[in-house]
Amino acid sequence: MLNSQRVTVVKFTLLILAIAVVAYMAIKTPTRPVREMNSAIAASDLSGATSASQSISSAQVAHQASNQDASATSGPVRVIVYYFHMTARCERCIRLEEWAKDAVLDGFPDALKAGRLEWRAVDVEKPENDHFIDDYQLTDKSVVVAQIRGGKSTRYKVLKDTWLLLDDKRAFLKYVRSGVREYLLGT
Repeated sequence: MLNSQRVTVVKFTLLILAIAVVAYMAIKTPTRPVREMNSAIAASDLSGATSASQSISSAQVAHQASNQDASATSGPVRVIVYYFHMTARCERCIRLEEWAKDAVLDGFPDALKAGRLEWRAVDVEKPENDHFIDDYQLTDKSVVVAQIRGGKSTRYKVLKDTWLLLDDKRAFLKYVRSGVREYLLGT
């Protein structure tokens, strides 16, 4: 084998090894914050392979609500559907945003018009949005349905199965709309 071929084989082997390590780390350490996973996910496009998103328990919601002052829990209630993403996005990330937006805008026109529902796509890598990572315990790009009262999030749910449904638009739309409907009925 020629030296140049050996070098090419070694480089290719190292690349495969690096991808395997990134995949292993993404699967074995799903609780790493989004900002730490950014370069690995952007480089390898593993975001669709697993979803480390989660839904908080009712006990956590009750704890959050009890720690908020009275002014934060009074006032009009509305629901915000967020799509949290990073600056660099793959094809599946863009599809996730488009389908989630369709689910909200096409599924709830009356609630949107009445101001009871909002859609927001948020880049968590921007400094002003960094707090959302901790606020909603984000570990990956995620769709989150949040109930807002008096300007504060009083409860939320990370729609963790959105990544699993990216090959079935009808099931995806039904899943997202079900999560949104649950929160709209609770307002």
